Amino acid sequence: MKKAELILAIEEVHRSWNYLLERIPAERMTETEALGDGSIKDAVAHVIWIEAQSMGMLRAESLIGASESYPLPTEERDAAVVAPSRVRPLEEILDEARTVQCELCELVASIRPGDIDGADWFADLPGTWPPARVIEVNVLEHYWDHIEELARWYRRNV
Repeated sequence: MKKAELILAIEEVHRSWNYLLERIPAERMTETEALGDGSIKDAVAHVIWIEAQSMGMLRAESLIGASESYPLPTEERDAAVVAPSRVRPLEEILDEARTVQCELCELVASIRPGDIDGADWFADLPGTWPPARVIEVNVLEHYWDHIEELARWYRRNV
């Protein structure tokens, strides 16, 4: 995916995610087990954590830019990420989400087009993935998975 396409895709996924979140009453976002074993607030914290990890990798130009929790098995990592968010106020998590979204757009915009598309710029990538592919998988595909989950919940509950 080329840089311009990637930026547009990031903006689109953020718009879609935020559109849904804006329609959910705040008191519903903290309901435990709304989305299986967690709340919508938990899902927001989880999604932005993954997005922030992707930014760390881009800034470090390597997978070593991710948290030590990143390589853990998915369920173990998700539990470690969500646990601290459960005591944080909802508005704080939503503010962080907006900040992280803006920072990712600015970061991707600052990367030279050839670098975002080329695997030789980034150390320790899986296979021959260019950095754009890391963003596609860890941000775009991840958001769309959670957007579908959130949309199903919304259709049933609001």
